[in-house]
Amino acid sequence: MSSAFIALEDHNGEVACKLTFTGGFDPESHAHQHAQILIGLMDKLCERKGEPVVDQVVDEVKPAVGVVEG
Repeated sequence: MSSAFIALEDHNGEVACKLTFTGGFDPESHAHQHAQILIGLMDKLCERKGEPVVDQVVDEVKPAVGVVEG
Protein backbone atom coordinates (compact mmCIF):
# COMPACT_ATOMS: atom_id res chain seq x y z
CA MET A 1 0.00 0.00 0.00
CA SER A 2 1.37 3.41 -0.95
CA SER A 3 1.33 6.39 1.37
CA ALA A 4 2.09 10.07 0.99
CA PHE A 5 3.07 12.28 3.93
CA ILE A 6 2.84 16.08 3.92
CA ALA A 7 4.86 17.95 6.57
CA LEU A 8 4.81 21.70 7.09
CA GLU A 9 7.98 23.03 8.69
CA ASP A 10 9.22 26.44 9.79
CA HIS A 11 11.94 27.62 7.40
CA ASN A 12 13.64 30.98 8.02
CA GLY A 13 10.39 32.76 8.87
CA GLU A 14 8.46 31.01 6.11
CA VAL A 15 6.78 27.63 5.79
CA ALA A 16 8.44 24.75 3.96
CA CYS A 17 6.33 21.88 2.70
CA LYS A 18 7.83 18.41 2.53
CA LEU A 19 6.02 15.74 0.52
CA THR A 20 7.23 12.18 1.09
CA PHE A 21 6.14 9.13 -0.92
CA THR A 22 6.66 5.68 0.61
CA GLY A 23 8.41 3.36 -1.81
CA GLY A 24 9.12 6.22 -4.24
CA PHE A 25 6.53 7.99 -6.38
CA ASP A 26 3.87 5.70 -7.84
CA PRO A 27 1.76 7.44 -10.52
CA GLU A 28 -0.97 4.79 -10.07
CA SER A 29 -1.35 5.52 -6.33
CA HIS A 30 -4.42 7.57 -5.45
CA ALA A 31 -2.69 8.76 -2.25
CA HIS A 32 0.30 10.01 -4.26
CA GLN A 33 -1.93 11.68 -6.87
CA HIS A 34 -4.05 13.47 -4.27
CA ALA A 35 -1.02 14.59 -2.27
CA GLN A 36 0.32 16.28 -5.41
CA ILE A 37 -3.06 17.97 -5.95
CA LEU A 38 -3.02 19.28 -2.37
CA ILE A 39 0.52 20.62 -2.75
CA GLY A 40 -0.51 22.36 -5.98
CA LEU A 41 -3.47 24.00 -4.24
CA MET A 42 -1.26 25.12 -1.36
CA ASP A 43 1.25 26.62 -3.83
CA LYS A 44 -1.55 28.61 -5.49
CA LEU A 45 -2.74 29.93 -2.12
CA CYS A 46 0.77 31.04 -1.20
CA GLU A 47 1.29 32.68 -4.61
CA ARG A 48 -1.90 34.71 -4.14
CA LYS A 49 -0.57 36.02 -0.84
CA GLY A 50 2.73 36.90 -2.51
CA GLU A 51 4.74 34.57 -0.28
CA PRO A 52 7.59 32.48 -1.65
CA VAL A 53 7.04 28.73 -1.75
CA VAL A 54 9.85 26.46 -0.55
CA ASP A 55 9.59 22.89 -1.85
CA GLN A 56 11.39 19.83 -0.54
CA VAL A 57 10.62 16.41 -1.97
CA VAL A 58 11.86 13.15 -0.49
CA ASP A 59 11.42 10.22 -2.86
CA GLU A 60 11.39 7.35 -0.41
CA VAL A 61 10.98 6.67 3.31
CA LYS A 62 9.95 3.72 5.38
CA PRO A 63 6.58 3.99 7.15
CA ALA A 64 6.88 5.19 10.74
CA VAL A 65 6.40 2.70 13.54
CA GLY A 66 3.19 3.22 15.48
CA VAL A 67 1.32 5.13 12.79
CA VAL A 68 -2.40 4.52 13.08
CA GLU A 69 -4.31 4.51 9.82
CA GLY A 70 -7.99 5.09 9.42
